Amino acid sequence: MRFAIFLVCLAAAARAETSLDFGRAVDAIAYSPDGKYLAARGGGAAAEGQIRIWDAKALRVQANITLSSGGIGGLSFSPNGRFLAGANGGIPQIWAAFDGAPARGFPGEFPPAEAVAFSVDGRFLASLHGRKAVLWDVAWEKPVRVLAEWPQGAKMSALAFRPDGKLLVVAGERGEDGHIEQFDPADGKPIRIVSRKGMRLLCAAFSPDDL
Repeated sequence: MRFAIFLVCLAAAARAETSLDFGRAVDAIAYSPDGKYLAARGGGAAAEGQIRIWDAKALRVQANITLSSGGIGGLSFSPNGRFLAGANGGIPQIWAAFDGAPARGFPGEFPPAEAVAFSVDGRFLASLHGRKAVLWDVAWEKPVRVLAEWPQGAKMSALAFRPDGKLLVVAGERGEDGHIEQFDPADGKPIRIVSRKGMRLLCAAFSPDDL
């Protein structure tokens, strides 16, 4: 079986696509904000995981990062495109995008991380750990606060910072309903809670104009 990432040029008059072989099932991909790098991770929960970083223009492998376990979880580039955040053995970690060298590591005091997101200014990293949302100080490599802890049986699935950096949204499921909470990252105070009966919420994103 072939595992690959397909890149499709939407601007081309005729369909143009390129494939990048990965060698294992892919569970997350991310482009750096400047478009310079493309990253993917995979391996599955039961296998040794891997993150691969490509030079997005030359389509050349820039770095290979071996993870202590596959696990699951997203990827997030820092706003300046120089660093990549993910999870290694369920613990949030940051690597240099240029060569994959470890840049920051965080203590494993929470359940395995399943999603990460850099703040707009790159000073903070938000992560989801089952039913907990945590905000980390990147420079000091320590948690600033637990933003939310949902009741037993709930599951957080996605998070995103608003482009102006003044809002962080966490989405997931509580019981049979979809649940969204909005926070002020500066003080961790909840701003708004939205529930959608019978819905599954798996992703979260803001439009570039904040609307």
